[in-house]
Amino acid sequence: MKTWVEFVASISKEEWVEMIGDTEKFSKDGFIGECCLRQTAQNWMDNIYATEHVTMWMRELSFEAYKYFAYLYLKEHNVS
Repeated sequence: MKTWVEFVASISKEEWVEMIGDTEKFSKDGFIGECCLRQTAQNWMDNIYATEHVTMWMRELSFEAYKYFAYLYLKEHNVS
């Protein structure tokens, strides 16, 4: 079983970009069907045998996606 940190670290930059797009659609429309964000959240839930609603983990992943790109931006601009 992976930890949250290991799971998040295993996600590619391309998947993060796609999940941010999914997040924006989900936020705007209030719902979203099959997408990278939902599938990744479901993968995490399967990893930890979670029973919560998938949208809870979708929101957690969205938060991690924005943190990831904020970190890259700060690193690129030498902000500590």
